[in-house]
Amino acid sequence: MQFIKKWRGKRLYEEATHFYQDQNYKEALKYFRELKKVFPDWSEPPANMASCYYFLETYDRALTFIDQALALKPDLPPYLFNKVLILVAIKRLEDAEAILKQLLILDPNNRQYVECYGNILYEQERFEDALQLASMFLPKAEEPIPVLLFIGQLYQKLGLHQDCVDTYSEVLNRDPSHIHALNGRGFHLLQLEEYSDAIDDFTKAIELHPEFAYAYNNRGFARLQLEYNEEALADISTSIKFDSSNSYAYRNLGHYYLAMEDTSNAIQAFQQALDLGFTANYGTEVALRLQQLRSTE
Repeated sequence: MQFIKKWRGKRLYEEATHFYQDQNYKEALKYFRELKKVFPDWSEPPANMASCYYFLETYDRALTFIDQALALKPDLPPYLFNKVLILVAIKRLEDAEAILKQLLILDPNNRQYVECYGNILYEQERFEDALQLASMFLPKAEEPIPVLLFIGQLYQKLGLHQDCVDTYSEVLNRDPSHIHALNGRGFHLLQLEEYSDAIDDFTKAIELHPEFAYAYNNRGFARLQLEYNEEALADISTSIKFDSSNSYAYRNLGHYYLAMEDTSNAIQAFQQALDLGFTANYGTEVALRLQQLRSTE
C-alpha cells in the first residue's frame, strides 16, 4: 500500500511539474491538488499551488495556500519570499516589508530580497530610503548596472538632476552603448539646460537604436530650446511616428507650435497629450497651459 502511494505521488508530481514548467498553471493545479490529498503533511504541494494561483493572478487563493505551506514549514525563506510577492501584488506593502526585513537579516546580500524591498519603498514613495538601500547594496552587486539605473530613477524622483547625470555616466563608463543610460543622461542634461551635450547623448542613442522614439522626442525638445525649430519638428514628428501613444511627444509638439505662434495647432497638440494621459503620468503642466491658451482665444 505504501509503495502504491509513493508511486502515485511520484506520477502526480511529475505531471504537475511538467504542466508548471510549461506555464499551464490551471492543469498543474489539478495535479498539485491531488498530490496534496495524497500527502496532506507535505508543504510543497500547497506552496506550488500558491505559485500557480500567483501566476494566474488569483491572489487571495495564492495567499491561502502559501499560508498553508508555512503552517507546515514555518519560516522557510522561499515560502516567506513567495508570500512577500503575493502581498506586494495585493498592495499590502507594510506586511510585505515586515517579512522582507526578517529575510534580509538572514541573507542581507540576497539580490531578490533587496530588489523587492527597493521596489516596495519606491511604491511607497520613500525614495530616500530606497536610495540608501540601493547605495548600500551597490558595492556587493554582481551586476551593478541595474542597481545604478534604479538609483538614477530615485535621483530623478528627488529632482537631483546632476546626481542623475553622474549616475548615468557611471553606467556609460561600464557600457558605452547603453541606450537607456544615454537617453537618461541626456534628459537630465536637458533639465540642467545643457542642451548641446544633451543633443549629443540623444544622437548617440538614436545611432544605436534608429527607432528609439523617446530619444527623438527629447532631442527635438532640446533643439527647440536652441531655436533649431525645423530640426525640432522633424525629431518630434519622428518620435510620434514610432510611438503615437507618447503623450510627452504631443506636449513637445505643442511647444513647437507655440514657438511658431500657431495657437490653434498648439491647442490641438496639447489636447492630444491630455487625451493620451499626460496628467496622470507627468502632472498638470499641459492642462494648465491648455486652459490658459483657450482663455485667450
